[in-house]
Amino acid sequence: MMIENDLRSSDGTVLRTYASGKGPVVLIANGLGGTPDAWRLLIGRFRDRFRFVTWDYRGLYGSRRPCDLVHFRIADHLRDALCVLDCYGAESAVVMGWSMGVQLSLALAQAEPERVRALVLINGTFGAPFKTGPVVGAFGHFVPALLRGALPLAPAVGRVIASLARNPILLRLGMAAGLAGRTLDRSIFMAVSSRWSDLDYDAFFRILAALGEHDAGPGLSHVEAPTLIVHGDRDLLTPHHVTDTMLEEMPNADRFTVEGGTHYSILEQPEAVNERIDRFLLPFNRSPAEQRRAGGG
Repeated sequence: MMIENDLRSSDGTVLRTYASGKGPVVLIANGLGGTPDAWRLLIGRFRDRFRFVTWDYRGLYGSRRPCDLVHFRIADHLRDALCVLDCYGAESAVVMGWSMGVQLSLALAQAEPERVRALVLINGTFGAPFKTGPVVGAFGHFVPALLRGALPLAPAVGRVIASLARNPILLRLGMAAGLAGRTLDRSIFMAVSSRWSDLDYDAFFRILAALGEHDAGPGLSHVEAPTLIVHGDRDLLTPHHVTDTMLEEMPNADRFTVEGGTHYSILEQPEAVNERIDRFLLPFNRSPAEQRRAGGG
């Protein structure tokens, strides 16, 4: 069970936050449209050792839209993340990101390195996802503008998705297209996708467009936090060359490849992924304050 709490971000936007577990803080930056349910298996494994905190991105689910609709940029989500850390009294945290959350986690590590103890980056790119992805490629720089141009269609898109979200056919289609694997935990996926009918798709499209314009690539070499990259070798949304670049550029990065894993690796092979994350997290079982006391500092 996750305890809900609302806070105000630096620009006054009300954010819905969630917390579970005890111990040093782990900040979760979700995928776009994701809910805390997506992390259920991982949190269940580690909640006796860590306190997991996360939040709904501004404009989505329990979080309010900003007054100025320009403020859906990664820089705005970054300020939200810092407010969440402050709210839960975390001077620094292990930061875990999935999909969109990978870009946000890297932005946080670049902007506020002292707040990031370590990074766990799951099935995501460092930036410009429409350019690094396999489908749009060279045409990726047009996508953000197209998304903004499609904003008037957002309500209609929302109605279509709402009609599909609770229907198992959506999952079957995703598996047939190779977007999800056969070992996917279907109950958790359906728990998440059933909430898609609650999304504000105007906000969703605005976030997606801003995401396409963000690129943390130029600063990868400056990210010194210990980093574990979790990559599915069948992830159509995050090609292998993307994690190759991250591994080459980031000085303290290691990669765990999930054989047969797609964009939903942590729901397809949770035991293997959690076991690798467990080994990675061993040095961070104590909070920074506890480590200083133990070291006499």
